[in-house]
Amino acid sequence: MKARTFVSLLLCLLLAASFMFPAFGGEHGKGGVFVTAFAEGEDDKTEENTDGDTGGSGTGSGDTGGDTGSGEGGGDTGEEKPTEHKHTWEVAENKKPTCTEEGYVINKCTTCGETKTETLSKADHTYDNACDPDCNVCGATREIKHVPNKTWSTDGKSHWHTCTVCGAKVDIAEHTANKIWSKDGGGHWHTCQVCGEKVDIADHYPGPAATEDKDQICMTCGYLLTRALGHVHKYETRLSSDATGHWYACEACGDKKDFAEHVFDNPCDPDCNVCGYVSNNAHDYGDTFQYDEECHWGVCTLCGQEGDHLTHIPGDSATEDTPQVCTVCGKVLVQPLSHVHEGEAWTYDEETHIQTCSCGLVLEEGPHAWDEGRENPDGTVTYVCTACGMERMEGEPRAAEAEFPWILIIGIAALVCAVGACIVLVIVLAKKPAGKYAR
Repeated sequence: MKARTFVSLLLCLLLAASFMFPAFGGEHGKGGVFVTAFAEGEDDKTEENTDGDTGGSGTGSGDTGGDTGSGEGGGDTGEEKPTEHKHTWEVAENKKPTCTEEGYVINKCTTCGETKTETLSKADHTYDNACDPDCNVCGATREIKHVPNKTWSTDGKSHWHTCTVCGAKVDIAEHTANKIWSKDGGGHWHTCQVCGEKVDIADHYPGPAATEDKDQICMTCGYLLTRALGHVHKYETRLSSDATGHWYACEACGDKKDFAEHVFDNPCDPDCNVCGYVSNNAHDYGDTFQYDEECHWGVCTLCGQEGDHLTHIPGDSATEDTPQVCTVCGKVLVQPLSHVHEGEAWTYDEETHIQTCSCGLVLEEGPHAWDEGRENPDGTVTYVCTACGMERMEGEPRAAEAEFPWILIIGIAALVCAVGACIVLVIVLAKKPAGKYAR
């Protein structure tokens, strides 16, 4: 009886354990606890982790977790290799190169994060122009060669060639004066043998005064200052001239008498009014033209004279949206084919009126068409043009009729009434007894 009781108790315990531990010797990976399984034909005991992630020491595996655990604690320690893919690069970092340092560009794959670096070569040096020897960034110097102009530039002290690239002065040298004096009536000078510039300019140094048979000359350069007094000037009857003016010249010595500047009507007049000297004065018509329906012309900005009236030169034919214009002055010759003429405000004078389209075409022009007129209170008559609305007035305004001075008469009457009332009141008061003390 005791043995049966013991067996019954043991079965109850096993049944209770089966509810607490559902995976009792069943399929691997479903219970989550360690059980002891007795395999047929085997004597050794093997502990298994049915979940594959919480196994103890030894080797645990699970067929539902997809991971392989090993060692103490088992778990998710395996790494999955990424599959092969085509890199998609984007710039992660870049640095522009300079003339002193190389640059670089770092590209990074947006999928796997792999990076690659591309080195950029140093940049070229930066100069202001082809003749600048120093780099603007690093100051590095280079050897340059100017391209000198063939024409000399000069001033009072020296001469030089100017570089045609950068304008710098090159081949600078002092003047080399000619030993022979150059001279005119104002002074004398030496001419540079290289560039032709006047150097050593000085006024004449007069020698002894002229006598009847001896000229006065400059003691420095020998220029004739005054002829011998025995010389009698014989001046030409016609004027001599140059770009500066005109004069009468002595037939023998060339002495100038009555020198005067040229006289022109305006800055563009080419002919001197006195001597007929022809200058190179020319009209300046600028870039602006005036025009009418047939021609265009320029107006000189100096003297206001009109240039030649030339016929318009038509450009491309008008289209639906573009007009035909003169290729010289820009005058619209033919409006776009879709253009509709519309009259703008009238312009008029005392006799006529004109209405034009915005394109410049005259739509209506003629004398005023006056209505029958209306009489004004002052006797004048106003006439209105039935086309443009201009008004004109005729007649002399008549003098205004004098109005009867009612206000003045009423004022005088009121004043008379007031004075009369005062007089009556004085009389009444004077006749009234003075009371009990009147006797």
